[in-house]
Amino acid sequence: MPADSFALLVFFFIAAACGWAASRFFSRTRAREPRANINPDYLKGLNYLLEDNPDKAIEVFVSMMAVDNETAETHFALGSLFRRRGEVDRAIRIHQNLIARPNLGREHRDQALFALAEDYLRAGLLDRAESLFEKLAGQSSKKTAALEKLTSIYEQQKDWNQAIAARRKLGGNDENDRIIAHYYCELASESFERRDETGARQFLKKAHAGGPWLVRGALMRAAMAARDGDVRTAQRLYRKVIEHDARFLTEVWVALREVFEPNSSSRGFSTLLDALVRKKPAALSQLAYAAIVHDDLELEAARTGLLEFLQTNSTLNEALSAMQVVDADLPPNRDQLERIAGGLRALLRNRAGYLCAHCGYASESLYWQCPGCRTWDSIRPNTNIPGDRLALGSGV
Repeated sequence: MPADSFALLVFFFIAAACGWAASRFFSRTRAREPRANINPDYLKGLNYLLEDNPDKAIEVFVSMMAVDNETAETHFALGSLFRRRGEVDRAIRIHQNLIARPNLGREHRDQALFALAEDYLRAGLLDRAESLFEKLAGQSSKKTAALEKLTSIYEQQKDWNQAIAARRKLGGNDENDRIIAHYYCELASESFERRDETGARQFLKKAHAGGPWLVRGALMRAAMAARDGDVRTAQRLYRKVIEHDARFLTEVWVALREVFEPNSSSRGFSTLLDALVRKKPAALSQLAYAAIVHDDLELEAARTGLLEFLQTNSTLNEALSAMQVVDADLPPNRDQLERIAGGLRALLRNRAGYLCAHCGYASESLYWQCPGCRTWDSIRPNTNIPGDRLALGSGV
């Protein structure tokens, strides 16, 4: 249904409801009072409808409705309708008209201020929206909702200190503490860009102390430790990251090699991978994925991981056997594994490397706040290997 038709339908029902209520209210006095004439504005509005001029009809019907605590909800619904249609200027006029009414109750006044702030936000007038939300975040029935809107505005403005202050007013819980920790990580990143390592360390310390353990914070601290030559701290943090979520193995693969295998004679990296799979067998597919993406089958652990993955993935195993890439009765040799990995790597280039678990947003980069739904910490590496889509021309 077109937007204009939908709006007119809404007004038709409003008019019908008002007429029914009026007839019920005045039913007792009909015998004593002469029949009232039809409101000329009502006829004017109907005439605009008949002339297919819905905008003028809407203006007439709005002007007919007196604003008080009984009809305020109708005006709120109308303002919300205009905002959804993108007619923010009309929504602003309706909500400003509501606020100007001296007979409006406190709750409805707070609701009107909140709706007006949402109009400004939709129009991109962040300063006006921020001012109203700050007023409502004081003592009002809309305090919590206003604080949530303020944090969203501060995030858009990258005003992380203000965002932290507003988020803390919402109360302490795991979700708020986790998001505040991300705010501190944002401040740390800004400090890094200014080459203020002391400030960055302080913000990372606050992120670690004030909220739940974050993969992001651990990665930043591990990178700093590795750069400073603190290999043990870097090893501990990187190990904790992949044990917490093995999907990040592909993110830290190169860094892990550098801190666990500084020279060719060291087997620390291979030992780490073996221990990871023993502790978490489900990490096998992530190990295989990382080895494929980084074209790194030099380590025995990586070849073993890929081989076991191929054997446990029945669809992929059958496809490779059907294409006579491998012998169904014999395990692939290293040359075959290299060819298989190359084919899968070519296949992986055609799909997004990261997905948001909340809204499904796909990207080629890792974002800590989803650009689609603005949810924090919801994007993760897409480590699914699409063996069922392996084609003859993929390079295997």
